[in-house]
Amino acid sequence: MTPEGAVKTAHAKYLQAISCVPAAKAALATKAHKGYYFDPVPTGMGVGGVHDRQGHFMGRYFSIEYKAPGRRGEENRGMTPQQKHQLDAINLSGGFAMVYDGGEDDRVKFEGWVRECNQKS
Repeated sequence: MTPEGAVKTAHAKYLQAISCVPAAKAALATKAHKGYYFDPVPTGMGVGGVHDRQGHFMGRYFSIEYKAPGRRGEENRGMTPQQKHQLDAINLSGGFAMVYDGGEDDRVKFEGWVRECNQKS
């Protein structure tokens, strides 16, 4: 598994722990689930820069661009210009988008957003 893959897998476990159902298990979704997520598979027919994971939690949209640890020193934490444009557009439109490498500050930021979503419901 790649370092980025390990970050994605760990975050998927967290999402499932907060009652987000992955698209592959959507048939098992119940009213008890608080969210849904999927990982788009680029086929050459889509839009450039689409992030690695997209979903909804408590009715709010999120988009995560995962990066391997150690890319923070790069411009835009290693995002391509297209990924940065997507991140900005999502955040400007009221969604929640971020770069996530599994660092403590990223976990705190995402978990803070989750708490905010839970408080608004």
